[in-house]
Amino acid sequence: MEGPLVLVVGETSSLAESIQLLLETGGFGVAPQTGRAPARARLTSAREEPIRAIVIACNRPDSELLRGYPDSLPAEARHLPLLVVGGRAADSRRSWPSNVRFLALPLETDGLVEQLRRMTAGYGAAPGVSVPSAG
Repeated sequence: MEGPLVLVVGETSSLAESIQLLLETGGFGVAPQTGRAPARARLTSAREEPIRAIVIACNRPDSELLRGYPDSLPAEARHLPLLVVGGRAADSRRSWPSNVRFLALPLETDGLVEQLRRMTAGYGAAPGVSVPSAG
């Protein structure tokens, strides 16, 4: 059985590719996206499997998604576990909600997979993001 579907947002593309490979190897389904607009579109897609967690791959000092979080995500997705890999974009002066975690580099396969498994424990019982289709 495949694990929960994770949206990997690649703000640093080489890091996103590594994360995607590690998560797939660790049993997660991965929906890769680049940038804020495609990620928002995928999160609100009613035609695709619901997303159970979001991973932001960002090894830059500024993250497009984190800068405006939680408003940078659709309201339906703000409850999802959010893992930021890279950590340079974390604003230590800001208070982050309990569903947001940070994982610093260097990236270790076991650390990434285990952190995401803990964050998505019970994913079958909790709703993912899906928008009812008009019809």
